[in-house]
Amino acid sequence: MTINKIRRKFGFNADRSGIMSRYLNEEKNWFEHLNNTKDFILKNISGKNKDICLIIGSGWCLDVPVVQLSEIFKKVILADIIHPRQIEHKFRNFPGIEFITLDLTGILKPLLTYKKEKTEKQNLYTFLNKQNKLSFIEQINPDFVVSANILSQIAYFPSEYIKRYKLASENELLKIQEMIEKRHLDMLPEKKSILITDFFELEYNFSGQVIKEKNRLSFSLPKEKIIKEWTWDFDLSGNYYTGNPVKFKVAALQV
Repeated sequence: MTINKIRRKFGFNADRSGIMSRYLNEEKNWFEHLNNTKDFILKNISGKNKDICLIIGSGWCLDVPVVQLSEIFKKVILADIIHPRQIEHKFRNFPGIEFITLDLTGILKPLLTYKKEKTEKQNLYTFLNKQNKLSFIEQINPDFVVSANILSQIAYFPSEYIKRYKLASENELLKIQEMIEKRHLDMLPEKKSILITDFFELEYNFSGQVIKEKNRLSFSLPKEKIIKEWTWDFDLSGNYYTGNPVKFKVAALQV
């Protein structure tokens, strides 16, 4: 099965335009968060070899200083399941920038197989947990790896697919979400990687009072590795799913 077919079945194509629309609506509110992300990336290059930089979940590259990285590293690899055409066009003449297209979770194709061949003999969590762990980082062997603002989202599309086709119980789904997120963190090479992720959500009323809070990850980040935290004014217009202003707490870690 091609990556294009997988993307269509999980709805990634529509999501890319949705992210850009939200950014255009909230551009001034996202400014500090995006700058904090770029600044943290650039400040953590010191001491790394300068051959290959890998960006996981590059997307629209709103939060990645691609040009600066291309001036520092011989090669910058942008990895995602879909690359906006505008971004491919923007960097087409940069000889040191490459795009790779792949499933960052490693379970999308197995999920489709499970749905097609579903059997009562094995639950979905057990089936997915037996899948081979991702190895694309080992194959690339990068000197510097960046996971920026993707960890809290990485389980979203598999989870929505599982719920749509009722492939797992609610408790089992929570275990699958945790598995996906922890695998992402575990695959980042130690002393070569940084992780930037939102981890906590705050919903406000329009008087500025917090009315709801919730975790955005299924597990707690290792506190000893957190270098910096800030607040992302994600949606102050109330156009997100709550109808109220929403902010995220963000953590930046050295892995």
